[in-house]
Amino acid sequence: MRLYAFNKLEEKLTQLGYPQMKESGFKVIKVDLTQEEISGHISYRQDGVYRTINNQAQRGYMYMYSYDVAKHNQYPKFHIMKCKTIVDQMSRGAFNTKYIWSNSNVVDVQERTTRDVYHDVRLSLCGNCAKEAVGTIERTTEEFYQMLLANAALTIDVSLDKRPYNSGEISKIFREMMNYTCNACSLKITDRMDRVYMHMHHKDHNPLNNYPENLESLCYLCHIHTDALHKAKLNKPRIKQSLDYFVNKYKEELVKIGNPYIKAYLTQL
Repeated sequence: MRLYAFNKLEEKLTQLGYPQMKESGFKVIKVDLTQEEISGHISYRQDGVYRTINNQAQRGYMYMYSYDVAKHNQYPKFHIMKCKTIVDQMSRGAFNTKYIWSNSNVVDVQERTTRDVYHDVRLSLCGNCAKEAVGTIERTTEEFYQMLLANAALTIDVSLDKRPYNSGEISKIFREMMNYTCNACSLKITDRMDRVYMHMHHKDHNPLNNYPENLESLCYLCHIHTDALHKAKLNKPRIKQSLDYFVNKYKEELVKIGNPYIKAYLTQL
């Protein structure tokens, strides 16, 4: 990373005012969308429905909790944007109080007529969202959840008083400067929706040390193999699962470019 790039990073962060981080790590959340929207916490983007709390933007989706499952012989679809379906519902006054915001792989759905609840349901993506989305899309709530895990799983645990900056914003700026390319294996992420698989790595594990010689842009597979501390995280089932998901999605390209870890990892799948 060249010095001018670091200066640009520092300038960007100064402009952002280094918003203080109040929470860290990935948490499964399910909340009433309308109440969150009234509170000013919800924003609609092309890659998800974002809930912002304490300057931290959490990416998620929305779905209809109470639904005529028996009548339609299917569960409701989940939405990642304000697509044609949502716009139509809003125009008819059929949107407010109907939706839940979540980032979970499974949800609860209530049968509208009987009030019976279906638990741990995996939903499919709305057809209009699929048409209107740009780049690679996650077509089920399970895939969406795995994508979120891939983005959050490799954060090194640091006490909150040592992490005063918005680390997500820092990472985004840095990875953009590196053109979402892995410094170790040269994998380049071109689909905007898959940028979560390219990580910013602090060599000394200190999130405050953003000097150029301490930063690396690494794909998920290279990141997990940087040292023993990262490799130990493979003992956690959710991290192993999310890494398997990434490898399966990019294995052909990883093999083609000669990623140093891909052949050995494929024998473990």
